Amino acid sequence: VKRVSPRQQRLLRELGGHIRRWRKVNGMTATELAERSFITRETLRHIEQGTGTARLDSLMAVLVRLGIAET
Repeated sequence: VKRVSPRQQRLLRELGGHIRRWRKVNGMTATELAERSFITRETLRHIEQGTGTARLDSLMAVLVRLGIAET
């Protein structure tokens, strides 16, 4: 069963690319951001690549640590 359309896949990859750029603008390594967000490095990799099934709370934790979202 395919749960994600090609359009959704493209949007997830674009979102992940934006997150990766914000991480670099903030001068953080992927390991630092993962640790500060209390997620695994692998989960962050999936978010940045737009793959996998990261939980919404994991995504929000990353956005908060990058200063994109507020708690």
